[in-house]
Amino acid sequence: MEKQFDEINGINNLSFEQALKMLEETVEKLEDGGLTLNETTDMYEQGMKLSQICTNILKSTEVKITEIQTKYSDEMSSSDQ
Repeated sequence: MEKQFDEINGINNLSFEQALKMLEETVEKLEDGGLTLNETTDMYEQGMKLSQICTNILKSTEVKITEIQTKYSDEMSSSDQ
């Protein structure tokens, strides 16, 4: 399932919103139950990948925001002098 999921859905190219929605759907399916052990394991792995994607996007965004704040803070400080 891993390769199929990655290729069909382009998991590495998802936006944060897409990955979060898919993660929420995955959690819902797991909570609903009724899956075989193999399906549950595959869904869990999918959820972990989606969680990692969301975390990586958030970390990247945090770094970018920090860089922007630093840049404009430095420019504002320079213009005040």
